[in-house]
Amino acid sequence: MNRIPRELKDALSPGAGYSLLIKGEPGTGKTMLAFEILNEFGGKNAIYLSSRVALHALYNQFPWLEERKDSVTLIDATRLFISSRAFPRARSFSEILHAKMEEVEQPATLVIDSWEALTAEEKEQKIEVLEAAITDMVKHYATEYKMNLILISERTETTPLDYIVDGIIEMSRITVDYRRAREMLLKKLRGVRIDQHKYGFTLDGGRFPCFWSLRAEENREAEKNSRCAQYRDTSLDGRG
Repeated sequence: MNRIPRELKDALSPGAGYSLLIKGEPGTGKTMLAFEILNEFGGKNAIYLSSRVALHALYNQFPWLEERKDSVTLIDATRLFISSRAFPRARSFSEILHAKMEEVEQPATLVIDSWEALTAEEKEQKIEVLEAAITDMVKHYATEYKMNLILISERTETTPLDYIVDGIIEMSRITVDYRRAREMLLKKLRGVRIDQHKYGFTLDGGRFPCFWSLRAEENREAEKNSRCAQYRDTSLDGRG
């Protein structure tokens, strides 16, 4: 079963660096998708900063993480900002994170879950500092380190961050035949053709299987065959 949509794989695979914003209300599967991305694209060096869930709870929720302990570094992000001394100046967040990244020798993937939670109990001035640091990360870190930067947000409205990230995935709950279901909306994936912009998925078993659309696959195969036929016809005309 496919765990990640083809379009998302195409966006994150090249290794040139990509910034992705995963949005949605609590319980819609954002964290689970982030871990599937880590498992698929994390490589030997990946970082997951958790600001909402204790690390032991993550291991309980995702037992397969034990198998990736050597390649996935889990960090309690709230411990980076316990006191006001953590913000001696405006760029401290970037510097602290940069140091963590150096420890794991330039990670292939960095996940921050969620970046708003870091500001929940901070004063307005510190919130502005952190938001500026996140913006700086999106603009420079992904391309500088050629890594996938995944930001998780519980804000579903459009924010300034939406305009600067490469991709936006929105998770939501839907109702199908009076039953609850979950849906993933591919709102934006810069540089990637989106053949199917919505996917249904389940959260059973602590993994993230998405339900592939056979129609989308059939459409791609039909288009491929059509292009081959056009090329063949053109070649025959040229020889005549």
